[in-house]
Amino acid sequence: IGGDRDSNSVSRLYDIGTGELIWDINACEEPRGAQFSNDGTKLLTWEGDSAISVWDVSKRAIGFRLQLPDIDLNGASVAPSGDVVVAYGNKAKVNDKGETWVIDKGLLYVLGLDGSVLTRIERPTAIRDVKFSTDSSKILIVDEVAELYPTGSQQRIAVYDKADTVRTEHDNAKGSVTAAIFSQDDTEVLTGSDN
Repeated sequence: IGGDRDSNSVSRLYDIGTGELIWDINACEEPRGAQFSNDGTKLLTWEGDSAISVWDVSKRAIGFRLQLPDIDLNGASVAPSGDVVVAYGNKAKVNDKGETWVIDKGLLYVLGLDGSVLTRIERPTAIRDVKFSTDSSKILIVDEVAELYPTGSQQRIAVYDKADTVRTEHDNAKGSVTAAIFSQDDTEVLTGSDN
């Protein structure tokens, strides 16, 4: 995935064994990333114009494309269950001249596969990463801390700081969480910090 608007960017799917071009996905503007669902039936792409698209791989057709006007996308992910998508990045505003101004606050959307917004979560700082639990029932949002939420809800379950201690509030955080991941059985959370 790569390119820019000036070169009529496309995403391409190739057969690894033959090197043959299988699919030219030319509906993308400035592609930034892509991810297949675990079962390989869906393809999620996210773009520089703050749009995400979910594609039906067998039909080589778009399922939906959703423009998210208030976000500068850093990433997106398909849940392991394949029925939910998250898109995350920095909050953004468009001024009177049509220019996008990025704000140093995080924003996350949880979306159904029909493009419906299940929830929208604003964060005090830019979101670095989002991880799904293996059963897709929970998400970890990583910014300065790692916060655990039920998928599709704004009701926070727990906060993990750089020392891997659970807290209920993060206003006294002393470090920055740079990464977090669920254990394979979803019973533990591992965090990494920059200190």
